[in-house]
Formats: sequence, C-alpha cells, structure tokens
Amino acid sequence: MIGIMYLIGIHKSSHALIDDIWMADGTGLDKCRASMSKQRFRFLLRVLRFDNIHTREQRKAVDKLAPIREIFEQFVKNCQTNYKNTEYVTIDEMLESFRGSCGFRQYMPSKPAKYGIKLFSLVDAMTFYTKNLEIYVGKQPEGPYFQDTSTKALVKRMIEPISGTGRNVTMDNWFTSVPLAEDLLTNHNLTVVGTLRKNKPEIPSEFKRKGLQVHSTAFGYKPTETLLSYCPKKDKTVLLLSTMHNEGIIDETSEKKIPEIIIFYNKTKGGVDVVDKLIGTYTVARVCYRWPLRLFFTMLDVGAVNAHIILDTVNPNNRIGCKLFLKTLAFELCRPQLESRATISTLPRELKQLILRFVPRPVDVPHEDTDFVPTRKRCIHCTRGTDRKFKTICHFCKGNICPIHSKSVCTDCDQTEN
Repeated sequence: MIGIMYLIGIHKSSHALIDDIWMADGTGLDKCRASMSKQRFRFLLRVLRFDNIHTREQRKAVDKLAPIREIFEQFVKNCQTNYKNTEYVTIDEMLESFRGSCGFRQYMPSKPAKYGIKLFSLVDAMTFYTKNLEIYVGKQPEGPYFQDTSTKALVKRMIEPISGTGRNVTMDNWFTSVPLAEDLLTNHNLTVVGTLRKNKPEIPSEFKRKGLQVHSTAFGYKPTETLLSYCPKKDKTVLLLSTMHNEGIIDETSEKKIPEIIIFYNKTKGGVDVVDKLIGTYTVARVCYRWPLRLFFTMLDVGAVNAHIILDTVNPNNRIGCKLFLKTLAFELCRPQLESRATISTLPRELKQLILRFVPRPVDVPHEDTDFVPTRKRCIHCTRGTDRKFKTICHFCKGNICPIHSKSVCTDCDQTEN
C-alpha cells in the first residue's frame, strides 16, 4: 500500500479519484492495478490506525497526540539515529494542509495552505535532512506529556539531537532572543544566527531608531555576541544577533553593502522551506478528514526525502534524481506483492498478463501434469466465430491455444524463460 502511495505521488495523482487511478482503459496507473485491487486499497486507507483503540480514550485524557504518539516518536527517533548533520542547521515551522476536525488545527495566513497542522522542524541547512520534528498541540493536559510551550523551551527540545556538537542554529525572529542565544552557547555549545524583533528589551534604543542612511550598518559587541542593525531601504531596519561571528565584516564590493552575518543568514535560513518544496513535488498526501492519517502522510513524505539524502551521501559519485529514487522505492515496495499475485492461478488472464509485465514469470508454476489428458477446446485467444479447437495447453494459464497463438520452445529454452 505504501509503495502504491509513492507511485501515485510520482505521477502527481494524490488528489485524483481512486477509480480514475485504477482505470483499465489506458488512462490509469497499470502498476497500481497490478499490485492491488482498488477495493483493497480503499479498504486499507479507511481502516488504517496507529494505536490500540481499546485504550485510546484513557490515553487521550492526558495526551492530545494519543492516536499517533507511538509511531511518530519512533519515526523521529529513526531520523535522528540514521544521519549525522553538517555544521549548519535551521529551525522553522511547517504547516501540513488539513481542514478536517482537529483540536490543534492552526490558521497561518502567510502559508500557502492557510489551515493545517503545525510542526516545528530541525533541518540541515546544507543537505536539507530533517533531524527532528515536533507537533504543535497547544497546551497539553496535566500529566506525563505536559510540557512548556514557550519559545525558549521549544528550541531547547528541538536541539537535543545536536546538543554539545558545536554546530550553528539559524532561526527567525519568532525563536531568537538574547537569553536563548546565551543559553545555547553556554550550556549546549551551539552558536546562533537569527533575526530579532524590535520589542526585545535587551536591544539598545540606538539600534531601533529610524532615519538611518540606506544600506548603512551599525554593530554592537559583547564578548560572545554580535548585534547588528541594517537599513535595506528607507524607514526599514533589520536586526540580527549572532554568537558565531565576532567581527562586523561588510561586503564593500556589493552595491547594497550587505554585512557578512546577513549573507550567512540568507544562505542557511531556508532549509525547512526547501524541505516543504521537496515534499510538495511528489507528495503522497491524499484528501482525508482524520488528522492522524494526515500526519502519517507527512511521515511518508519526510521519510522519502531523508532516505534519498542518505543514499546520495553514501554514494556521492552515483547520485540519482528524486523522481527516479521514488520510482525505484515504490517498485521495490510493491515487488513482493506483485510476485505473490503472479502465482495465483484464479486471477483473470488480462490481469495476470499485466502483472507479468513488471515481474518475471514465477519459477514455481508447475508444468502440465503427465497424467492430465487434454480435451479439445476453443483457443482462448481466437474469436467465437473462428471456432478452432485444439488440445494444446498453455502450461502457465492452462488455457487451450491454437498454433497461431503459440510458439515452439525446446525444454532448455523453456527453463531459461522461467
């Protein structure tokens, strides 16, 4: 089923009707029809659950994520243990489109989807590997899953997989603050580069005033921090904080005289946005009204992107494109089902021939029984009007065939074909 979902995503048919995908008139996806019937696929999507329904109500009393908590945490754990990030990471928010009933659904007008489930993501700024994810559910009930929802506590939870590794974290002004940057540097050995909001009490008033000359920069220094105020255009000021840069270097060769800190921030801030783009290109997400299923689609999308990045990292001299990787992944996930269906003797002949287009003929299909006495019957490929009857039997489909629709093969070549 997961392989079929990836295959549907490759053809950008995630929002197409299942009936249209399984059409046999040449407009559908033959590999989906060969792997599974549409009734089976629709049934699996409808009954797919991720927890024990008998204890769900008890767990929901203390955890809003009870229906998907276990599988989501296992997925995040696998993301953390199977890849080592480069030296630059970024933290930002994602919005997974969803308009069904959900107690923590968010409205974010700046996002293309507008409504959906918000996730916080820690992404490698160079390779775009997703290292950590956290679902925003608001305030949890009192109990084992209650946690601080402040920005500082959130960032400290997100950086746990890289704590103490000396990496740099790029953040926007929703996350960045001076106390947080000092805490990450002192207690977690992580530097920070991020934009700042002007309402922060730690910012001197000189850095907030308007009327600065366009493309001018003001720097402020502390032993471990650098603060800058840059004026990109009239009556607009941009504030950035860095515990990574110790000098106020400006690119004098550029017309806008952009500081080095801003250049670095622009280079490393878009990791989560790139992941959103990669996911959206070949997403498996179908229209649904159950939020656990929507998050499962997100895990499949993020998992596929991460797997592709790992493959390229392990094989830097033999990289493949995203579409070819997903196509190969989808087929390998479907292969066991295709090989299993190819051995079913009661399948319709047309469907069995379709399956044999994608997998080799099964080697365990028995040849004609020596005790079997064939009878004269009409060729299965000839029309009724022709009315040619022969005793020759096809040893794969067991149907009578005429000389026109058969070929002579010696025993050695017959074994080779099998």
